[in-house]
Amino acid sequence: MFELGSFYLLASSQALDNDILFDEFAKIIHYFWDRRLKELFPNRSFHFILEEDMYGEQGLCLTFYEEF
Repeated sequence: MFELGSFYLLASSQALDNDILFDEFAKIIHYFWDRRLKELFPNRSFHFILEEDMYGEQGLCLTFYEEF
């Protein structure tokens, strides 16, 4: 799991409060993780979850798991 806010640990508070920025950042991370997983594991299927406050983390989080 990746808490998106931790990427901006030293960012100004304005950057952390920008929902559009966080949503776009999540889409970019999802895109590249998905491409890399397909490259490494072409015969496997992965499901991504983008959610607020997931598993005790704060803010927007992104995780994935393999679908069987």
